[in-house]
Amino acid sequence: MSNEENNEIVEIESNGDFHLGKRDGNYVISDPNSVRLDFLETNGFYSFATADDVNYVLDENGNSIRLEEISSLYTLTNVEENPFDDGFLVLAYRNDKPEWNSSPWFNYNNFGFKFDINGQHVGSDIVINNNHATPRPGVQYEPIFGLDLNSDGQVASGTGSTKTADISPNRHHADDGYGSSVVTTFGNANRGGGWSITQVEESESGGFELFWAHEDGRFQAHKVDDEGNKQSAIRRKLAEHELVFEADLDGDGIIGFNLSSVETNGEYNLATASGFYHIVDESTGSIVTTFGNANRGGGWRITQVEESTSGGFELFWAHEDGRFQAHKVDDEGNKQSAIHRTLAEHELVFEADLDGDGLVGFDLSSVETNGDYSLATASGLYHIVDQSTGSIVTTFGNANRGGGWSITQVEESARGGFELFWIHENGRTQVQKIDDDGNKQSAIHRTLAEHELVFEADLDGDGL
Repeated sequence: MSNEENNEIVEIESNGDFHLGKRDGNYVISDPNSVRLDFLETNGFYSFATADDVNYVLDENGNSIRLEEISSLYTLTNVEENPFDDGFLVLAYRNDKPEWNSSPWFNYNNFGFKFDINGQHVGSDIVINNNHATPRPGVQYEPIFGLDLNSDGQVASGTGSTKTADISPNRHHADDGYGSSVVTTFGNANRGGGWSITQVEESESGGFELFWAHEDGRFQAHKVDDEGNKQSAIRRKLAEHELVFEADLDGDGIIGFNLSSVETNGEYNLATASGFYHIVDESTGSIVTTFGNANRGGGWRITQVEESTSGGFELFWAHEDGRFQAHKVDDEGNKQSAIHRTLAEHELVFEADLDGDGLVGFDLSSVETNGDYSLATASGLYHIVDQSTGSIVTTFGNANRGGGWSITQVEESARGGFELFWIHENGRTQVQKIDDDGNKQSAIHRTLAEHELVFEADLDGDGL
C-alpha cells in the first residue's frame, strides 16, 4: 500500500518556507514549522530547541534529532558539532549553583556534554592534563559557540565548530508532533494533460505562488489564495521563477540567471543572460534590476553601469565605430535622460578606461603644483586638482584659448571658490575669482607682489 493510500502526505518539494505534497488525490501545502518549537539558540551551524521538556538539535533544512535526557541539575543552552570528538557538544550550566557563574574555579558555570549523531548522551566533555581528568576549560567553548562566557568583553580564538554531521533524514521533532501542519488542501493532483504543480512559495501579497510544469517543457505560475483558489497568472522568465521558488527548474544546475559578466568594476556590476541586461549588487551578488535587449543590433551595447547620485543608475553605451553615449535609468531600467560629459569624465564616474589609452580619467598636463591646489590641462580644458587627494575639484574654461592669454596659477579663495592668475605673452596680468564650478565672479585688484604672496609663486621672474 502506498503512503498516499495510508493517508500520509507524499512530499513533492520541501525547499523554502512552505512545502508541497499530495494526499488523497489533492495537493497539500504545509508549514514545516507551524507547531512551534521554543528555540533556545539559532546562532551557528545547528539550532537548539525544546518542547515539553524535550531537547532537539536542528539543521538548516529542518532535520532534527532528539537528545537523550540528562540530569535535571543541568540546563542546556547551546549546541554545535563537537570539534574534539564525534557527534555534538552541548553547553550547559548547573541551575542549582548560581554562585558558580562568576567563579573561574568552576568554569564560570559552563560545562560540556557529548551526544552522538543519534542524540544519545555519551558522557561529559573531559580533558586529561598530567594524568588528571578535569572538565574542559570554559574559555575553549567560546570560539565553538561564539560566546563570551567569562565576561571579559571578547570571544577567545581557538578551535571552532564545523558542519559535517548529517542528521538527515531524521525529523524527530515532527515525529513527536512538533512538525508541520497542513495549511490548505486543493486541486487535483491526478489531473491529466501533462501538467503538474512542482513548487510552492508564499506570496508577498498573501496566499501562495504555484509553479506548474508540463511534460513537454512548458511552464506557468499562478497566484492562489489561502484556500488554493486561483487568483491570477504570474508572468516571469524561468530564471526569475527559479529565484522565487529557490529551485533549479530547468535542470541546468543553476538557480536563477546564468550570468555572463560584462564588467565588475565599481559597486554595481553589469551582466547579460537570457537576452537581457542585469545590474548586480557587488556586495550581495543579487540582481537589482533586469532590463533592455542584450542582443540589440545596430552596433550599440552597454559596457558599464554605476549607481547614480540622484537615484537609479547610469549606463555607458559604446558603438563599434567609437561613438558613445550615457543614459540615466530608474531602478527598473527605464530611460530617464541623457548624460552629457567628456569621455574622461565618464571614465571617472564608471571607474574604467573607456578609450583604451591606459588611463582612467584625464591625461593631465601639469601647469603648476605650488599651494593646496594645483592647476593642469587636459582635453582642451583647465582642471583644478586637490593636492591632498589628487582628485579633480572642477573643470572649466578653454585651455586652447587664443589671444595670448593663459592661466598659470590657481589658489583657493578665502571667500569660497578659487582665484586664477592670468598672464599675457606681452607681460600683462590679471586675476579673477571663480566659483566652485569655474564660473567667473569678479576681478581681483592687487599689486603683482601681493599676487605672489597669494599664489606662493615668483610671477615676474625676479627671483623674489
